[in-house]
Amino acid sequence: MEKFFKNHRKRRCFVHEIEKAYCNVCIGAVIAAWRSLMETPAIQVLTKVKYGKGDTLGLDAISEITIEHRIKSFDAYGILITEEIGESSGIRWPSDPDPVMQPLMLFSDPTDRSSQLVRFYKKISEKESVKKIGELMTSMSDGQIVELWESIHGMPEKPAIITGATTSITCLRKGKLIFTVILNYITQDIFVACGVGIFYFKLPHFSNKKINSINLDHIARNGKPLHFLPSVSTCQTADDFKKFVSFLGTPEKKGYSDNFQDCMIFVESPDKFVHHRVPGGPARVLYLSELQKGCGPIGFIMANGEKISEWILRNSQKISTAPTPFGFSRSPLIGHGPKTGFSCPRRRSTAFFG
Repeated sequence: MEKFFKNHRKRRCFVHEIEKAYCNVCIGAVIAAWRSLMETPAIQVLTKVKYGKGDTLGLDAISEITIEHRIKSFDAYGILITEEIGESSGIRWPSDPDPVMQPLMLFSDPTDRSSQLVRFYKKISEKESVKKIGELMTSMSDGQIVELWESIHGMPEKPAIITGATTSITCLRKGKLIFTVILNYITQDIFVACGVGIFYFKLPHFSNKKINSINLDHIARNGKPLHFLPSVSTCQTADDFKKFVSFLGTPEKKGYSDNFQDCMIFVESPDKFVHHRVPGGPARVLYLSELQKGCGPIGFIMANGEKISEWILRNSQKISTAPTPFGFSRSPLIGHGPKTGFSCPRRRSTAFFG
């Protein structure tokens, strides 16, 4: 592994060995969460359990418990923040506002797009609910899985490699984003963005014994580099540059649409420019990558007041969030022109255009 990092001296590499160690632990944690879901019967995954807020489904609890166990086994006193847990970490939350004095912190969204994942699991298990999720998915080809995911939600769910439900962990240290790991539960691709680059890798079958040896070195060597395209390569008209992706809410989650309107990014109704109203959080930045090519132009993406663990992302040479915890920018990804943005700090929303 040291040889690999030495070959990337020209890039902004990890500053400390401990950061590489945490990255490998987080890769192992999201893989373990995915494997735990695969090895659980569908009926158990889709049943509410006594965990967290009390209305948590098995699929949410299983992923979160697995990730917490993996992280705490490596660092019992580490700060891990998710939607359900965090009170114990709050005891050790840094009191010094100086970012340089702050410890390493991990933010995780154990199951993003869980409502869509529930719909998918119900569909594949409607006749065999006692079977394990992994058995049900193994009985389908990759193409069948993707086709089903992209067709059952009634929204533009192509491509599944972007829209699929995910589990993710992002690391911050001394006020800086160090890495992000995202695993797609549907396509079974894992993404890693860090100082040495951005890669994605198709995981082997969950029962494969070699899966325990997958780490950053393995993903970088055997995966593919992920590229982010200049906006002009996908946006051909003025309206194309206005096409956007943001969470605008559902009947169950109200207020997001009003929040967006108050930001005044669009004077008139933005409906004709919305590509996806209920996108994923951690994987949202992938709409600006080559993976979106052929599935419609995207001018910008934005956060719209969601919890920080749902969309906080890696900031490296080629994949970037805005320097404030409100939105994302295409410009730093490709060095294309100055960054201009419209923000509404009161509403915690920002959109950036390249």
